[in-house]
Amino acid sequence: MLIYKTFAKLVKLGLRVYFRKIYFYNDEVVNLNKPVLIASNHPTAFIEPLLIGSTLKKPIYYLVRADIFKDGIIKFFTDAFGMIPVYRFVDGYSGLKNNQEIFRMLYKKLKENNIIVVFAEGNTIQEKRLRPIKKGTARLAFGCYEKYGIEDIDIIPAGVNYTYPNQYRKDVMIEFGEPIQMADYMDVYKEHPNRAIVKLTKELQRRMKQFVICIDDKADETLVEQQFILNRSSYRSRIFPVKELSNEELKSEWKIANAVNQMEDAEKAALKIKSQKYFDQLDQHNLKDHSVHNGNQFFSVFRTLLIILGFIPMLIGVLSNIIPVLIANSYVAKNVKFVEFEAPLRFVINLGLHLLVWIIMMIVAIVTGNQYLLCFTIAMPFLGYFALIYFDIFREWNADRRWLFVNKAHKNELIQMRKSIVFKNVKVA
Repeated sequence: MLIYKTFAKLVKLGLRVYFRKIYFYNDEVVNLNKPVLIASNHPTAFIEPLLIGSTLKKPIYYLVRADIFKDGIIKFFTDAFGMIPVYRFVDGYSGLKNNQEIFRMLYKKLKENNIIVVFAEGNTIQEKRLRPIKKGTARLAFGCYEKYGIEDIDIIPAGVNYTYPNQYRKDVMIEFGEPIQMADYMDVYKEHPNRAIVKLTKELQRRMKQFVICIDDKADETLVEQQFILNRSSYRSRIFPVKELSNEELKSEWKIANAVNQMEDAEKAALKIKSQKYFDQLDQHNLKDHSVHNGNQFFSVFRTLLIILGFIPMLIGVLSNIIPVLIANSYVAKNVKFVEFEAPLRFVINLGLHLLVWIIMMIVAIVTGNQYLLCFTIAMPFLGYFALIYFDIFREWNADRRWLFVNKAHKNELIQMRKSIVFKNVKVA
């Protein structure tokens, strides 16, 4: 328990550095005093468990595919964070036999009023859509009933959505739905077990789809992403707090994807042409959409002073923290074959190496009595974090600086092009 709590705090801190914004909504529906199954989608190998586990106030157990436990680096984090391997048909018959013991342990965990997170799609694919939900979540719930006679289990649908899952300093949006009560399906289960499992699984699929951004046709992904960019320019998020209890951003992007899904083919084709033309113009002149929409909002005197005065602290922050970042990026580039593992491994290697370097430097400073080294070591993580915020601000400031020098005719042309493609009815603000 102590290891879990310590690790959860470190991960929580690391996630608030890795992500620019974490939007987490409706976690109060999780009852900490009864058995709970949280059913989530699964776009990355194990960032979702870290996000959910570092937020909820009670240790949680996770069912994840068994093959990720083979890597020593990953296994350390999965073990420390309560992740439990589940074997699939592709893992072979001997692995499936191990599931019997694992499920007996899970039934006991539920009996003891624990929370178990199930990634209900059954596999990990990095895409913005919800894949068909497997029956495993329902079987786990009803299996606990068969073992211990427990009927009062909450099954909570959840969605985890990333703006750009493989990039630093982007956003993640998580929402929990109202619990599905397993007791509502018990009458059907007692008469027709398979029918109850199918019925519960279908309801779980329907509810989870409300919290997962789904682009039905892969051919529409570019258009939807362009609409996301237009929408994000319509609101300005604060730097702090990093974690916000809001679902406005998720709902607006969900509406955008759904609007494109429902468009007629001819209308969609025409919008794709106009939208691509607009974004090609932005790329050609190295401009950003938020500058077109907001003008020179980010090019202020205060931000200009911050860019100038903050340059030296930023540079120190970069130089004192760059080695773990380079090692993590190099390791991932050379060794990771699947895109779903890139962000998780970058995160855990960065977190582990930063912590290791900081501890070593702190020990050296204390043993040698070097007060300058001690002060620098204490300041190092803060300087590193300042450098990240500096770059976030600089990118916005620099884009608005370029917009400032665009001639008036071209500005008006871009503004009109933007107005012709933006979805006005799904903006947050």
